[in-house]
Amino acid sequence: MAKNNFEISMAKMEKDISYIKEGMVKNDADHVAIKESIEKNIEEIRKLLEKTDEKFVTKIEFGPVRSIVYSMVGFILLAVLGAVISFFVLNY
Repeated sequence: MAKNNFEISMAKMEKDISYIKEGMVKNDADHVAIKESIEKNIEEIRKLLEKTDEKFVTKIEFGPVRSIVYSMVGFILLAVLGAVISFFVLNY
């Protein structure tokens, strides 16, 4: 009787081991697919980064442009403020 239970247990263990082996093979295939997907995504990111290097300017290159634009906006606002003040001073 004990031998019979032992044989049943061994058969169950062999079946479990075969399921584990099948699962490992499937996991290996999934890992390969995931690795290929990651490599593809990394390559796409590299291409996007190369495109951004061509289209965008660095902060150093943008500094003089920013200074010019800020000063022009400042002059315009100063002119508008001067016009408003002179309007009220001359009319009252």
